[in-house]
Amino acid sequence: MSVLWNLSQAITWISTRSNDAVTEAPDEVLILKLIGLNNSAIPDAERELWRALQTGELQATGICNDGERRVIPSERWRDLRPILHGSYEALEPRPYAGKSFLDVVVLSAVVRKQWPASPPKGKRGPKPKVDFDEFELEVHRWLTENGMPDPQLDPNSRQADLERHMSEFHNDTIGESRNRVLVTDAIASYMSRYKGL
Repeated sequence: MSVLWNLSQAITWISTRSNDAVTEAPDEVLILKLIGLNNSAIPDAERELWRALQTGELQATGICNDGERRVIPSERWRDLRPILHGSYEALEPRPYAGKSFLDVVVLSAVVRKQWPASPPKGKRGPKPKVDFDEFELEVHRWLTENGMPDPQLDPNSRQADLERHMSEFHNDTIGESRNRVLVTDAIASYMSRYKGL
């Protein structure tokens, strides 16, 4: 088990207390929230983690705008939110003012101590119904079939078509509508990766 966890892994541990789930957790908090939309334990765990970071019970470090890794002061956590920028996620203050942080990590031992392996009853919540790999495969299938949306080359080709398709895909496979913002952010992250290939 790694000494350092990203925030997605910490949230996964708090919500599941499962080493396997932590190992499979995505790197981005927003992707974790997307694949766990049906799991009420994930937003609860995110709130618990943010509260511990705000009170100083837990410390995190991140790479600042100047490229140096620093401890993120507890008072900063009140305004920090994860934002996807293409293929990476940053923590930025909202409204934007001051430093953003990349590659934010916490000590896994401290997280495990604060949230022991036996969670309180009723904290587990249902297993996420959305398969992260299935989502990416469907995005890849759509891009292979329809090409990368590029309005400059084809005015009828829009990213909104892919977003609408993925929302419908989740509606069909899960039986309920998806959060549009999270779907959009996830697709933007995947498209950035494919453009780089």
